[in-house]
Amino acid sequence: MFRSFFVVFVLAFSSIAHASVILGTTRVIIKSSDKEATVQIRNPDNLPKIIQVWIDDGNKDVSPDVIDVPFQVLPPVFRVNEGKGQALRILPLPNDLPQNQESVFWLNVLEVPPKPDGLGGENYVQFALRNRIKLFYRPAGLDGRASYAGESLKWSLRENQLIAINSTPYHISLSSAELLKGNDKDGASIPVDMVPPFSESVIDAKGLNVSPGNTVKYFYIDDLGAVRKSLGVISRE
Repeated sequence: MFRSFFVVFVLAFSSIAHASVILGTTRVIIKSSDKEATVQIRNPDNLPKIIQVWIDDGNKDVSPDVIDVPFQVLPPVFRVNEGKGQALRILPLPNDLPQNQESVFWLNVLEVPPKPDGLGGENYVQFALRNRIKLFYRPAGLDGRASYAGESLKWSLRENQLIAINSTPYHISLSSAELLKGNDKDGASIPVDMVPPFSESVIDAKGLNVSPGNTVKYFYIDDLGAVRKSLGVISRE
């Protein structure tokens, strides 16, 4: 019998401590004046792990060796022993990123556990787990306060589409939203994601029975990873 070895890549999150290394933050913010940013990684398990780290520009399926981003991560590959940690250094490189708004990238942390002991010649499946969090590059002098940018989000109705409008230079990361009618405290769920700076997010409103004057209760994530609640009244374009 020959030995088979399979590596399966799946997306994991740092909140699953028993299955993944833990990141010390849920997002990374690098200001244009920063020389570097630091992210702490901790291995809570009783086994050492090999870690590979890279940054992508939004396409999570592109191989790290062909990605071209204006950042360097040190160390890119390392071993972290059981119960130990490691500091990642993220260094911005010379770039031509927009200076009137934030840019967003993604930090990837891929972990591969060691081969289990005592298997002999048996087949086994090993999982390589990946954490992926947002990295924001923030130029100096942007208007407004980033942590409260979500308060400025506007909502409008365009035929059968609900439009979330972001007029700020910051990315607004929405965690959830609900359509409220009348005196409702809870309503129909609205699919939401991140609204880029000076842009709009178009949401299919079919089946929601949306009308101008309805209220959207939405939750956005601030710089510290805290979830903030806000309300917006839907207008008609």
